[in-house]
Amino acid sequence: MRPALAILFLYGLVTQLVFHTVCPFAIFTGHPCPACGMTRAVLLFLTGNIRLSFNLHPLAMFWPLFLLYLGYFRYLRDRRAPFVWPITITLCLVTIGCYLYRLIAGTLPVVPGPGILYLVLNAILW
Repeated sequence: MRPALAILFLYGLVTQLVFHTVCPFAIFTGHPCPACGMTRAVLLFLTGNIRLSFNLHPLAMFWPLFLLYLGYFRYLRDRRAPFVWPITITLCLVTIGCYLYRLIAGTLPVVPGPGILYLVLNAILW
């Protein structure tokens, strides 16, 4: 457990210092990921700031509810939760649809830096 925590801490430290973000998608592509802002939005939702949470990411309340649903069946009912795959696929598709809408509307946060993929392609092509 300790080596995993040390690696996670080291990853967070290095990516924050070098790329100014910890999101692997943003580091690689230079674009915000479909879940960009989700952690902050969930924390805002859990602390009662629902309007700001919704503005940051409209699906912030659905993913934690899904995790609670899974946890309820796994740990309290001691069986598999029904309809896991349909709910997971639906949530993923809605998240991607929300991402595309936010991308077109220009409401996604700005990622600091161009991304590794851009830098590599730029070095190869030039």
